[in-house]
Amino acid sequence: MPQRAYLLKGILALGELSVWWGAPKWGKTFLVLRLSYGLALGMGMWGRRARPVRVLYVAAEGVGGIGSRLRALRDELGDVGDRFQLIAQSASLGRPSTDLPALIEAVKVMRAGLVVIDTLARTFGEGDENSATDMGAFVVGVDTLRQQTGAHVLIIHHGTRAGTNSRGSSALDGAADVIVKVERGEEGQPHTASVLAAKDEQDGAVLPFRLRAVDLGRDEDGDERVTCLAEKAEPGMAGKARNARFGRHESILKDAYQRLGGGTLRVAALLDAAVLHMTAPDHGDRDRRRDQARRALDGLIAKRVLFVVGEFVADREPDARWPAKP
Repeated sequence: MPQRAYLLKGILALGELSVWWGAPKWGKTFLVLRLSYGLALGMGMWGRRARPVRVLYVAAEGVGGIGSRLRALRDELGDVGDRFQLIAQSASLGRPSTDLPALIEAVKVMRAGLVVIDTLARTFGEGDENSATDMGAFVVGVDTLRQQTGAHVLIIHHGTRAGTNSRGSSALDGAADVIVKVERGEEGQPHTASVLAAKDEQDGAVLPFRLRAVDLGRDEDGDERVTCLAEKAEPGMAGKARNARFGRHESILKDAYQRLGGGTLRVAALLDAAVLHMTAPDHGDRDRRRDQARRALDGLIAKRVLFVVGEFVADREPDARWPAKP
């Protein structure tokens, strides 16, 4: 039996099919976009070896935000040139497979070794995801794509809203060489990508990641623009705050955050509220309460109790919806 030609050691190999699924808004696209962009540069994740590969990304869902995410990746990882190319539109790969021939031709022309389908729902074609017959037709289309190009096909798929199962017929799982479940971390813990099934490899690998908010500057209306980048995290790194000890001013700032109702607040409003509960200086002394509040905020950020992007602060790790303006 020939050895697998890995793109990402132990997970992705040429000519195979992987399914990455999770509940909506759990970071699937951010993770796969970072992973695939990095692979185009020969960069792996989680300490796994990688080989450079040309990537064709079919962004059939969330087209509006893909440009800003790619700009952030370019600034973070470097310019990938033509090794990463984008098709930003819906497509039909299942019945009636009207777009499959054109996609196969595009993969061949680009000489892509990795094709990302984002998402199954927007490329399924006609029919019902819950029907084994209709899901089987989609699998046939994906298999045709793999077999005629030799590329790895990675499908991003939605899970149920509770995140307990992937949507639709199990015929897709039966066809996949690798199945990865993406989950949001609890109480500030890192998000995880768990390998539920892997061809010829041990199942059960847990790949932690976090979403780091990136400030893109302001738009034409003067409002802040923010996107997220996925990056490797250490297991349990965000949980350190549970056992952290807080200084007097840090405790004042935490209390002020709760009094203001929590959620997403403006940094200036939080600092103002904290200052009101700090000891006022003696007459004639310099008022250092604002500086003390700022240092306390820096301490809470370091302990991963609060997170700041631009002018906003919240008590959860940045994700696709963060920060939502108050």
